[in-house]
Amino acid sequence: MPNEIINEVDYEETPPPSDLWRATEYKYANDIIQNGLLYLRNVQEYREDLDPERGDATETDGHFVRHDVPCTTSHTNPIFLWCTTLESDPDTVLTIWRNYDTVIHISDPQALAERILRAAVIKGVRGISFHAGTTIYNKDYNAPRFSDH
Repeated sequence: MPNEIINEVDYEETPPPSDLWRATEYKYANDIIQNGLLYLRNVQEYREDLDPERGDATETDGHFVRHDVPCTTSHTNPIFLWCTTLESDPDTVLTIWRNYDTVIHISDPQALAERILRAAVIKGVRGISFHAGTTIYNKDYNAPRFSDH
Protein backbone atom coordinates (compact mmCIF):
# COMPACT_ATOMS: atom_id res chain seq x y z
CA MET A 1 0.00 0.00 0.00
CA PRO A 2 1.47 3.40 -0.96
CA ASN A 3 2.06 6.12 1.60
CA GLU A 4 -0.65 8.71 2.10
CA ILE A 5 0.14 12.42 2.31
CA ILE A 6 -2.11 14.46 4.59
CA ASN A 7 -1.44 18.23 4.55
CA GLU A 8 2.21 17.65 3.56
CA VAL A 9 2.87 14.91 6.12
CA ASP A 10 3.85 11.59 4.52
CA TYR A 11 2.32 8.71 6.48
CA GLU A 12 3.49 5.15 6.07
CA GLU A 13 0.20 3.95 7.56
CA THR A 14 -3.20 5.56 7.89
CA PRO A 15 -5.04 6.59 9.84
CA PRO A 16 -2.22 8.52 11.50
CA PRO A 17 -1.63 8.01 15.22
CA SER A 18 -3.86 10.08 17.47
CA ASP A 19 -1.28 10.34 20.25
CA LEU A 20 2.51 10.24 20.60
CA TRP A 21 4.91 10.46 23.54
CA ARG A 22 8.44 11.81 23.71
CA ALA A 23 11.13 11.57 26.38
CA THR A 24 13.18 14.72 26.94
CA GLU A 25 14.79 16.87 29.58
CA TYR A 26 12.42 19.03 31.64
CA LYS A 27 13.98 22.28 30.39
CA TYR A 28 13.36 21.26 26.75
CA ALA A 29 9.79 20.19 27.55
CA ASN A 30 9.22 23.63 29.05
CA ASP A 31 10.66 25.30 25.94
CA ILE A 32 8.21 23.36 23.77
CA ILE A 33 5.19 24.08 25.96
CA GLN A 34 5.97 27.67 27.01
CA ASN A 35 7.86 29.04 23.96
CA GLY A 36 7.07 26.72 21.06
CA LEU A 37 10.77 25.83 20.68
CA LEU A 38 11.51 22.35 19.38
CA TYR A 39 15.00 20.86 19.60
CA LEU A 40 15.92 18.29 16.95
CA ARG A 41 18.82 15.85 17.23
CA ASN A 42 21.28 15.39 14.42
CA VAL A 43 21.09 11.84 13.11
CA GLN A 44 24.80 11.51 13.86
CA GLU A 45 23.99 11.43 17.58
CA TYR A 46 21.88 8.30 17.06
CA ARG A 47 24.65 6.76 14.95
CA GLU A 48 27.16 7.30 17.77
CA ASP A 49 24.90 6.35 20.70
CA LEU A 50 26.31 3.15 22.17
CA ASP A 51 23.08 2.23 24.00
CA PRO A 52 21.66 -0.81 22.15
CA GLU A 53 18.06 0.40 22.68
CA ARG A 54 18.68 3.82 21.12
CA GLY A 55 21.83 3.78 19.04
CA ASP A 56 22.17 2.48 15.52
CA ALA A 57 25.36 2.96 13.51
CA THR A 58 23.32 2.64 10.31
CA GLU A 59 20.58 5.13 11.27
CA THR A 60 19.04 6.56 8.04
CA ASP A 61 21.03 4.20 5.80
CA GLY A 62 18.97 2.13 3.41
CA HIS A 63 19.87 -1.51 2.88
CA PHE A 64 18.13 -3.43 0.14
CA VAL A 65 18.67 -6.06 -2.54
CA ARG A 66 18.19 -5.12 -6.18
CA HIS A 67 18.56 -7.82 -8.83
CA ASP A 68 20.26 -10.08 -6.24
CA VAL A 69 22.87 -7.40 -5.44
CA PRO A 70 23.01 -6.04 -1.85
CA CYS A 71 22.91 -2.22 -1.94
CA THR A 72 23.30 0.52 0.67
CA THR A 73 22.22 4.14 0.44
CA SER A 74 22.73 7.12 2.70
CA HIS A 75 22.08 10.86 2.62
CA THR A 76 24.27 13.78 1.56
CA ASN A 77 22.24 16.43 3.40
CA PRO A 78 22.18 16.68 7.19
CA ILE A 79 19.20 14.94 8.77
CA PHE A 80 17.60 15.97 12.04
CA LEU A 81 15.17 13.78 13.93
CA TRP A 82 12.56 14.29 16.60
CA CYS A 83 11.71 10.76 17.64
CA THR A 84 8.54 9.84 19.47
CA THR A 85 6.86 6.63 20.53
CA LEU A 86 3.42 5.10 20.65
CA GLU A 87 4.26 3.72 24.11
CA SER A 88 1.84 5.54 26.42
CA ASP A 89 3.30 4.58 29.80
CA PRO A 90 5.76 7.33 30.85
CA ASP A 91 7.67 4.99 33.17
CA THR A 92 8.28 2.56 30.31
CA VAL A 93 9.42 5.41 28.03
CA LEU A 94 11.87 6.62 30.67
CA THR A 95 13.34 3.14 31.14
CA ILE A 96 14.56 3.29 27.54
CA TRP A 97 15.59 6.96 27.65
CA ARG A 98 17.27 6.86 31.06
CA ASN A 99 19.11 10.15 30.55
CA TYR A 100 15.80 12.05 30.37
CA ASP A 101 13.42 13.00 33.19
CA THR A 102 10.23 14.10 31.42
CA VAL A 103 7.72 12.62 28.98
CA ILE A 104 5.63 14.87 26.73
CA HIS A 105 2.24 13.71 25.48
CA ILE A 106 1.41 14.96 21.97
CA SER A 107 -2.36 14.68 21.67
CA ASP A 108 -2.58 15.87 18.02
CA PRO A 109 0.54 14.90 16.03
CA GLN A 110 -0.95 16.12 12.74
CA ALA A 111 -1.55 19.62 14.14
CA LEU A 112 2.00 19.71 15.55
CA ALA A 113 3.48 18.72 12.18
CA GLU A 114 1.42 21.38 10.39
CA ARG A 115 2.51 24.06 12.89
CA ILE A 116 6.17 23.11 12.37
CA LEU A 117 5.80 23.24 8.59
CA ARG A 118 4.14 26.69 8.78
CA ALA A 119 6.89 27.97 11.08
CA ALA A 120 9.56 26.67 8.68
CA VAL A 121 7.97 28.55 5.78
CA ILE A 122 7.78 31.75 7.84
CA LYS A 123 11.46 31.38 8.83
CA GLY A 124 12.51 30.63 5.25
CA VAL A 125 13.63 27.07 5.97
CA ARG A 126 13.64 25.01 2.79
CA GLY A 127 13.66 21.29 2.24
CA ILE A 128 11.81 20.34 5.42
CA SER A 129 9.61 17.29 5.16
CA PHE A 130 7.83 14.90 7.47
CA HIS A 131 7.73 11.17 7.13
CA ALA A 132 5.81 9.36 9.84
CA GLY A 133 6.03 5.64 10.23
CA THR A 134 7.08 2.76 12.39
CA THR A 135 10.80 2.24 12.73
CA ILE A 136 11.89 -1.34 12.27
CA TYR A 137 15.41 -2.14 13.34
CA ASN A 138 17.48 -4.94 11.89
CA LYS A 139 20.85 -4.59 13.56
CA ASP A 140 22.26 -7.58 11.70
CA TYR A 141 24.27 -5.32 9.40
CA ASN A 142 25.09 -8.16 7.01
CA ALA A 143 21.44 -8.90 6.28
CA PRO A 144 19.48 -6.76 3.82
CA ARG A 145 16.75 -4.63 5.41
CA PHE A 146 14.56 -4.35 2.34
CA SER A 147 14.22 -6.36 -0.84
CA ASP A 148 12.61 -5.95 -4.24
CA HIS A 149 9.08 -7.26 -4.59
